[in-house]
Amino acid sequence: MHIPDQELFECATQIRDLLADDGILVLQLSLHRTGLSNDRDDTGRLYNERPPEEVQLLFERLGFRLVARADVPDFLNRDIRWYTLILQRGF
Repeated sequence: MHIPDQELFECATQIRDLLADDGILVLQLSLHRTGLSNDRDDTGRLYNERPPEEVQLLFERLGFRLVARADVPDFLNRDIRWYTLILQRGF
């Protein structure tokens, strides 16, 4: 969520290349974060929220498969939802 759109594919490819065959990748990303202006918080930090299906599809196209997905509320009681994708390289 802190990666600009134009760098996302390259970053995902680098992650794939760092993982061993059958390696596990765990991603936890937010949804519905409030208080952003142009996808940035008041300190300027980027929060580029993407739907879980979009992130999953990106990694599937790079040779991963979805192992599990979970959606949970924020544990600090902020108005944010979190989703976790567990993906495995190769199959």
